[in-house]
Parts: sequence; structure tokens; C-alpha cells
Amino acid sequence: MTKAKNIEFRLSKLEKGPDENVLAIMEIRSRAIAGSLLKQISCQALKDR
Repeated sequence: MTKAKNIEFRLSKLEKGPDENVLAIMEIRSRAIAGSLLKQISCQALKDR
């Protein structure tokens, strides 16, 4: 796929709006990241006591 065609393809996908599967995957990943951050923060808080 040429660079121009690739850009056109991506723009057309953006105009259609986000895919439900993509949104679900992003939500799962963001929850996993938030959970690991909270765990790290709580562990660090316990170490600092």
C-alpha cells in the first residue's frame, strides 16, 4: 500500500468512528495499567512507613 493510500485508509477509518472491539481492548488495557499503578503506589506507601 502506498503512503498516500495508507493515509487515506486511516482517515476513512477515523471518520467512521472507533471500532467497538478497539474501545473494549483499550478499556481493558487502561484498567490493567491503573490496577498495576495502584498496586505500586500502595506498596511504596507501605515501604515508606
